[in-house]
Amino acid sequence: MRYSGLLAGLSVLGLCVLLGCGGGAQWKVSVENKNAEPCSVAVTLGADSNSNANVEAKPGTSLTLIVGNSDTVVQTIKVTRGADVRTLTPKTPLAVGKECWIVISPDGTVTAATTK
Repeated sequence: MRYSGLLAGLSVLGLCVLLGCGGGAQWKVSVENKNAEPCSVAVTLGADSNSNANVEAKPGTSLTLIVGNSDTVVQTIKVTRGADVRTLTPKTPLAVGKECWIVISPDGTVTAATTK
């Protein structure tokens, strides 16, 4: 009985390897808040601006906002810190395997750069 369970488990594992389950390259949008205040970060993605993602970034944190597995475009980035709102419109392509970092500096400046 144990042998058949082991065989079934190995068969599923083999199928995942052959079909590419759980793998593959992805693009990523990440946020680093170096500011002393929490910030709300909203990003619009896609060639037609048809995808949105947002997150509340606590002070001193780095986190991944969104990932995807087909090329996209970072259209707009809006960072709200208290009453201060900063909007960037990079309209930057983001290919699979790349990462876009949004950084909120201690003085409130917002930058975005694609890495890798």
